[in-house]
This record gives sequence, structure tokens and C-alpha cells, in this order.
Amino acid sequence: MNFNARDEAVRGYLIIGVFFVHALWDSTFFVQHWWQTPLSFALAKLAAPYISIYFFLSGMSARNLRKKSFRSVLPQSVMLILTAWASEGLGIILQNLLFGGFGYGLPFIRAALRPMLYGTGGCNFVTWFFTTLAVVRILGWVFVRNKIHFVLVVTAIGVLILISRRLDLPDNLYEWRNWPMAALFFIGGMVLPKDFWVPRRLALASLALSFVLLWFNAPDLWTRGPCLTCHVSFAAQPMLRRWGSFPVYVLGAALGAVFLLWAGQNPYPAMLGKVARFFGRASLQFLLLHGWLLVITEVWFALYAPRHMNLLENALFLLAVFVANPILHALVFRYTAKFLNNVLARCFEYGRLATDWCYGWFGAIGVRQLADHSN
Repeated sequence: MNFNARDEAVRGYLIIGVFFVHALWDSTFFVQHWWQTPLSFALAKLAAPYISIYFFLSGMSARNLRKKSFRSVLPQSVMLILTAWASEGLGIILQNLLFGGFGYGLPFIRAALRPMLYGTGGCNFVTWFFTTLAVVRILGWVFVRNKIHFVLVVTAIGVLILISRRLDLPDNLYEWRNWPMAALFFIGGMVLPKDFWVPRRLALASLALSFVLLWFNAPDLWTRGPCLTCHVSFAAQPMLRRWGSFPVYVLGAALGAVFLLWAGQNPYPAMLGKVARFFGRASLQFLLLHGWLLVITEVWFALYAPRHMNLLENALFLLAVFVANPILHALVFRYTAKFLNNVLARCFEYGRLATDWCYGWFGAIGVRQLADHSN
């Protein structure tokens, strides 16, 4: 079994799932009651929490983080921040060109710079992932290197969050509300053995229990108790900072990860695994592309699709949406792959240069020990 191919396939399944969940959200955005489009809401409720599994996979691909110095870890986190900025920057340009609202003077500059300064609140619903992953990579490195330092860092972060709230700064600076979930999954992926093999019975049982937990997960689960139809429109999703019950959310998503690892081991049919690996190998590129396609299409979907969803919604229609979404992304990717690769390459280059500059600056002002401490 090629475990790298398995991880690529699982990553691809998640990317395709992201496409589908966003389509469900956009097409039901202005639907007033869940029973008008029950299948769409039910699928979104069960599938949305699985997006967190991507952090688990990121941790699985970072098992050797312990052996690296901070100087070698930092450039990729800086690269992810720069990728979030690039994603948001082009996103707001596209939004302004297509739908207006900011003009081309100072209001546009403010709208473009604000999400980059605060790390949240932009027009692109993919940047939260890049920003969060940038942070949790550092947290994961600190955790595997020194548990006491990890506790100190988390405590310091908590103090800074309290200070920011006392100063009335925008909430969720650099997506901090997503850090606990993402760090937990990232560290879990780091400590999972690379050759972890999932038996079929365990996978199917995990999927069934995962669906049960995620279906009943709700903000009032522990006060009201499980309810079959009370919260059909509630989908626990980190980007929206909606957890329901955090332990239930984490366990439900973790069980889903077990099933997906099994699904990636021996995909059936085999062509399904090849398609998944195609998306999984270029997952960052597809996330970049997806964010920009959302900016272009989601306004139309949110405004017009809900008017027809109650007439169109059936299993065959949703299956067509599920299949059409990756095909659309693959076609656009065919003509934009070079551009997407260049964006990521430039972000990594500038991330490395920024890291080198910081270390050089520390040395220039005589803080050589601080600069060299993590090497």
C-alpha cells in the first residue's frame, strides 16, 4: 500500500467535498425553512464538519516537523499567510469589478487591506484555511518540541486575545477561533503512525457513528438532549465558528477521518481514486482557484438558486451538482495551473526571504541568541 497515494486520495475527497458543500450553502442561502429543501440541508449538516479533517491530513504530512528548526519551519507558515493575502487580494478585485461596491479610491484600499491586517473578514471564504494552517503549523512544532513551551505559548495567545477584545479590535483576529480545532487535528495527524491501516468493519462503523454524532450535534445538545429534527439547518463549521458541542464535533469529524483513510486505501472503483488523487496532489492550487470561483459565482447562486431549489431538489439533481463541480474546477485548472503554481511559488519565495530578513535583522541588532535559539 502506497500511503502517500492514500493521503493524496483522502485530500482529494475533501477538496471535492468542499466544492459540494459550498454549492449547497450558496443554493440554500435564502431558503427560509429547511423543509423546503431538506436533502440539501441534511447533506450540508453531515458533510460540512469533515472540512476539518484537512488539518488532520496536514499534520500527517508534517510528521518530521520535530526534526526541523524554527527557522526552517517559519517560511512555510509565512508562505501560507501570503497565500491568504493573494487569495483575498485578487478576490476583492474580482468582486469589485463584477459587482462593484468599493469604487477605486480610498474605500477600495481600506476594503483590500483590512482583511490582510486583521487576518479575517474578507470576501473570500477560503482564506481562513490558509491563515489557520499557518498558525497551527507553528503550534504543532512547539508541541512536539517542548510541551512546557507549548503551554506557555497557548497561555500567551489567550492573554493577547483578551487584550484585543478589551481594545475592541475586530473579533477572530487571524482566525483564532479556529485554532483549537485545527491544532487538535493537526497534532493528531502528526502523532498517527504513517502505516496506520483501517479495517473495513472499523471504517463502516466509524462512518455510521460519525453521522449519528454530527446529526444530533447542536448548541443545546446537553440541555435539550438529542432531537431528530430540531437543528436540521445547523451545520457545525469552523469557518463560521459554529461548533455545537465541541467534543461531539471533534469526535464526529475524527470518526469521519477514519472512514476516509479507509476509502483512500483501496478506492473502488479504481478510477475514483485516480480522480481524487488528481485533486489531492494540487490541493492548495485548487483551494486558491475555488476561492476565486466562489467570488465570481456565489452572489448569483445565493440570489437566484434558492428560488428554484424547492422545485429542482432531488437526489439526481444533487448528484449532477456533485459531479459537475469538480469537472468545472478541473477545466478551469487546465488553463490556470501555471498561474496558480506561480502564485504559490512566489509566496514561498517571499516567505523564505522574509524569514531570512527577520533573522538577519535580529543578528544586526545584536539579538543573535534569539535568532539562533531554535536552530
